[in-house]
Amino acid sequence: MIVSFRLKQSQTWLGVFLVLFLVVLVSTKALAQIPQTQYLQAVFWSPDGTLIAYSTGEDVCNPPVPASVFIVNATTGNIVKTLPIGDCSILDLAWSSDSTRLAGASGDGLGFRVWDVDTGLMTAIAHSGGQGDLSVDWNPSSNEIFVTGLGGAGNLYNAITGEFIKALRVPATNADWSPDGIQIASVRYSMNSVYVTDVENDSLQMTLEGHSEPAVSIDWSPDGSKLASASWDGTTRIWDANSGQSLAIFNISNPSDVRWHPNSRQIAVASFDGFVQVWDVETGQITDTYINSGGVNAIAWSPDGTQLAYGGVGFTGELTIVEPTIIQPTPIYTPTPTHTPTFTSTNTHTPTHTPDPYSYADACSADATSHAHADARATDSDSYPNSR
Repeated sequence: MIVSFRLKQSQTWLGVFLVLFLVVLVSTKALAQIPQTQYLQAVFWSPDGTLIAYSTGEDVCNPPVPASVFIVNATTGNIVKTLPIGDCSILDLAWSSDSTRLAGASGDGLGFRVWDVDTGLMTAIAHSGGQGDLSVDWNPSSNEIFVTGLGGAGNLYNAITGEFIKALRVPATNADWSPDGIQIASVRYSMNSVYVTDVENDSLQMTLEGHSEPAVSIDWSPDGSKLASASWDGTTRIWDANSGQSLAIFNISNPSDVRWHPNSRQIAVASFDGFVQVWDVETGQITDTYINSGGVNAIAWSPDGTQLAYGGVGFTGELTIVEPTIIQPTPIYTPTPTHTPTFTSTNTHTPTHTPDPYSYADACSADATSHAHADARATDSDSYPNSR
């Protein structure tokens, strides 16, 4: 079943904006300052929850203000490391599962690179040349990274050595690993579909159809059951990750990024039109909206799901953290086990003789036994006259 949800247009927008402004004012905090002349391109929380990495820069190489990647303390907002990147912006970031390494994709000729977070040193680099890279995603169960290029294809690399492993024959400019690290879901800026690929066999498992314009962002739910895709057609769709069925459609203008909450029930969607919305996927209700003066490029949930970071264009030099309303996941009913008594026989005698119905001796024995049982029943009746 497909469910479609829309924002109610009957509300007075001035009143809505005033309320939202007050909500944002109360529930947000600012982290480390970034140059106001630059865009925030990507933001990701470390899996251990202690650090936030974000990249800044313009959409061109050799900008007036050098592009940067910052690593900040998630609690204090203090910058703990600034990573060297070169002349072009880092367009996407990805953490290793142990939070010790960070990968970034850039549109320059070097492609992706990997840093050691403690030392800040670059430990691997692609030297891919050509058009450069658009996105990078770290396999949650290994040290493989999937990197998409400006040409619209994806390659698999060893994140520790930078060694090329293989190319995957799937359209991709943005991608996300399944939580078990077996499949990749991808979208391509020039295509309307969502693709699910088995990485080991390089085989296309599903093509999900429904968007009327290219999809720009894809995210796999943490429980592995659903996918969320955001498209230039102004919709964000929820898909069943096993069957490919479209489960819900949310109408959000000019979406730029979509991210699942750790509870696999809520999604956050960023818009180039200058806002972030959090939706309850089960009810189709908006639980939070945050307004910004410019487009929002990137969003990221904290691993515990209590906070949401976002940034983009037109910010006043700050990465913003908010504390959205969190919906508890629907509990799964587990019946209480009931006690079933176990009967253990005390009879240890095992008969060794099998009666022969055609044997005269056995027939006599059976007749004698039958008379004995009849006598016993008669005795019982005499002893307990009310037992009937």
